Amino acid sequence: MTRLALPMLFALPLVLASGCKKGAEDIKTDSAEAVGAEGITITQVAIYQGPQRILAEDGEEMDSEVPLVQGRDALVRVFYEASDDRVGEELTARLELDGGDSFEVTATIVESSEVDDLDTTLNFEVPGSAIGSKFAYRVSVLDFGAQDNPDAHHPQEGTESHKVKGPPVVFKLVLVPYAYNADGSGRVPDLGDEALQDLSDRFMQLYPLADVEITVEDPVSWSGTIQPNGSGWQEVGFDLYQRRASASPDGDVYYYGIFSPTSSFSQWCNQGCLNGVTLLNDSPSDTGDPNLRIAIGVGFSEYMADTMLHELGHSQGREHADCGPGLDPNSIDRDYPYDDGEIGVWSYDLIEGELVSPNHSDLMGYCDRVWISDYNYDAILTRASNIIEDEGLASTAQPAELVVVDGEGRVSWSPGVAFLPRGGESVPVQVQTSRGPEQLQATVVRFDHLPGAWVFLPSSDAHHAEFELDGQRLIVER
Repeated sequence: MTRLALPMLFALPLVLASGCKKGAEDIKTDSAEAVGAEGITITQVAIYQGPQRILAEDGEEMDSEVPLVQGRDALVRVFYEASDDRVGEELTARLELDGGDSFEVTATIVESSEVDDLDTTLNFEVPGSAIGSKFAYRVSVLDFGAQDNPDAHHPQEGTESHKVKGPPVVFKLVLVPYAYNADGSGRVPDLGDEALQDLSDRFMQLYPLADVEITVEDPVSWSGTIQPNGSGWQEVGFDLYQRRASASPDGDVYYYGIFSPTSSFSQWCNQGCLNGVTLLNDSPSDTGDPNLRIAIGVGFSEYMADTMLHELGHSQGREHADCGPGLDPNSIDRDYPYDDGEIGVWSYDLIEGELVSPNHSDLMGYCDRVWISDYNYDAILTRASNIIEDEGLASTAQPAELVVVDGEGRVSWSPGVAFLPRGGESVPVQVQTSRGPEQLQATVVRFDHLPGAWVFLPSSDAHHAEFELDGQRLIVER
């Protein structure tokens, strides 16, 4: 097996201003004696660990729905206005954090800052190790004049404190590659070191994480056919469910099955295709069910990462953003706050060091130019925080029997390990046992992109079951 743990993005407190980095030797050693620079007014302070969160504006502390993430790297931007006589000068700015961390940058002053231009703001790269359970800070633009300018500080006195959502989230992912033998090729997706690093980078770009840990299991030989129209996917999903249930990992571990049924994506999708599926793990709504933290998808390099993050988003209870063709209207998140599935706010790419405009599309839609909205960013962090705090993290639960209903309405009794989900749609089931007829309450779980369902029955010695699903009376014998 291969295990990859992505280190923190910033190993040291680097400094950045107006597009150029300066080492400690480039900063005036006596800046501690400086005062607030005349002619400079700080207008806004914002922090970016992904989506923009405005900390302060026009001297006032701001509330925000965008969470601060404990242990995650950040970019702090200081917006300002400058008098004409200061434009073109080089000044030093300082970010002080409660607890002793201090960062300084130098920059050539412009007339006023613009949100879409990093070169017009004073920018501090802050490592995640400096962001604990609270973020208490003060920023200053400094000079060596005789009189302090209070407008060049925020806050003007002391520090301003913001609560940080925590504890730090480490996303734990087990990849299960399926060697595709239905065509005799034994083909497996590329999960080499470079591919895994790219995948880890994508997680750190989009998800609100302090870190990500990826484990790759040995390939599973798979002789069943997997088709672009969804045929064969249920079987892979059930196999993956069994593997996770049998391994009994910690409850915060996600399993992802990955395969390449053709040699290229163009061959796979030349007449339309399904790229990934999972069980919408939205019950209970705060944590979902530990045993259903699974998803499957194609391993073509150009679509592997975004498909994976999308499907794992469903596994964290996220519905679709309304963007792109082919969306089931019933799968769209009606609470999504932005039109056309756009992310709605400015964001920052911690890996590439670039701004991301609000007209990018949320990863839970089907459109191009994928990023993540503050809405889903907060929801994923909330789910992860709830899972960490949940006392019922263990994957074990009440044993169950699993009946699978495929897209054609065919019903089969599946062997192997199964557990009764913690929530979900409930249906009555009439069963025949050695003791005679009994009525049980079963739990129904559905895939996000496939017809059919998994029906979990409390364990019994039943050999016959009848139930109604979606208006059909279904009967299954064992």
